[in-house]
Amino acid sequence: MNVCFVRHDGDDDTEYLFECSDELCEKIYPGKRVVCDTKRGRAFGTLTSYPIVVQQGRSLFQLLMAAGAYLPLKRIVKIAEALPPAERERIAKEWLREKLGSDLPF
Repeated sequence: MNVCFVRHDGDDDTEYLFECSDELCEKIYPGKRVVCDTKRGRAFGTLTSYPIVVQQGRSLFQLLMAAGAYLPLKRIVKIAEALPPAERERIAKEWLREKLGSDLPF
């Protein structure tokens, strides 16, 4: 399993652990903007680590405990620059609604 840490936009203090595909692992690095599935929907974030290969078992369990994460890990969906403008706007509006409430004019 490939995992890496991501800091979500607007959250300067916390890094979250995400799973990433073999294909994405070859293209991402710290500072790269990505889109992640979260428990609140899709969100933008910035990688804070290189992908790490972790085998199922004790190593994975220790990493999850240290990071405060749980299985199943949410996934990095894609690199943010690869999104069409309409999809970037939809994700940004969804994030604003979550943070500010549903009474927004759009």
